[in-house]
Parts: sequence; structure tokens; C-alpha cells
Amino acid sequence: MEKINFPIYIIGMPFSGKSTIARILSQELEIKYVDLDHEIEQTSKQSVHQIFATNGEAYFRSLETEHLKTFSTFQGIIACGGGIVLNET
Repeated sequence: MEKINFPIYIIGMPFSGKSTIARILSQELEIKYVDLDHEIEQTSKQSVHQIFATNGEAYFRSLETEHLKTFSTFQGIIACGGGIVLNET
């Protein structure tokens, strides 16, 4: 299969299966994928729930936006968090 040279963004409501779809698509298309929530948890060393509880939603959304920007040239599938479309930046 021909490799892609652009990101494919998976968006949807919270708990709608975005990460699962990204994983399955990546296997079927033989391309890489990342899960933004997982990347945020890895770099912050906190769960999404912990970040919300200690720093609030606005802080988490800023992390989400920054992480999304770092993957703007990613050649694969990006599973976005359920609230990514709420941020206007």
C-alpha cells in the first residue's frame, strides 16, 4: 500500500471509539498512528483525569492544542481528544 504524506485526524464525541478506529485503520492501511490523550499523559506524567482535576479544563485544552501542533506534519493517523474541536485556536 502507498504511504500517506499527511495526517489523518480522527475526531468525535468522548468515548466514541476514536482511538480504537485509529488503531484499526493504522493496521489496515499499514501506517503509524498516535493518540493525543496518550501523548499528553506520557509527557505530563499524569492521566487526563488528573490534569483536569489539578489544573482544570482550560489548561488541558492548551496542552491538547500544543500537542496537536507538534503532530501537524505527522504522516499517519491522529486520534484527537473528544474536546479538541472546542478549542478555537
